[in-house]
Amino acid sequence: MRNTHPEDIKARIRKRGMTLSGLARRAKDLSDSAVRKALRQPVPRGNDAIADFLGATRHQLWPEWYGPDGGRLAMRSKRSNSALGAHRQKAGAA
Repeated sequence: MRNTHPEDIKARIRKRGMTLSGLARRAKDLSDSAVRKALRQPVPRGNDAIADFLGATRHQLWPEWYGPDGGRLAMRSKRSNSALGAHRQKAGAA
């Protein structure tokens, strides 16, 4: 399952009469930039503010980042294993 597209999330927020800046103001000690960044990478407090406002869970919006229990999933590298292969030591070396 893929994460909800950031523009789809922003549209849902706007349809409910709110902005990302407004969400940041609603949440205590949360900056506008943290809420904006939460659309593109895991920022738990920002993701919580968005999910709570939309009546969803973090997992429903970002299943690639959060498990069904709401806990963070291990991040997978965007680089392929073959790209990393040149940097590995040979077996028995070291």
